[in-house]
Amino acid sequence: MAATFLPTKQATLVGTGSAATLISATNHTQAPRVWQILLANSSTGGIAAVFAYTLSGSVGTLTVEAPATSSVIVPFTGVPWILGDVNNTITCNAPTQATIQAYYD
Repeated sequence: MAATFLPTKQATLVGTGSAATLISATNHTQAPRVWQILLANSSTGGIAAVFAYTLSGSVGTLTVEAPATSSVIVPFTGVPWILGDVNNTITCNAPTQATIQAYYD
């Protein structure tokens, strides 16, 4: 069944140029689900943020790109964009000009 409301849990991450924890394994007791993502880009060139997660024991990725000095929203659709295994961390590799906000449960 699809979700009917946006979860209120929010994780914010400023890009580091390498993989950094977005949602820690200790933040959830069920499989983490990311429902909406905001990627803000303050640079004069386009950027990409790569999210990594583990689902059913296999590593998956989701890449979100943002053009120069703008933001991109991966919208809430009622179906999660990222679904991970219980007790696994969701990471994001993004440049230092990126700010990421994720709504999850």
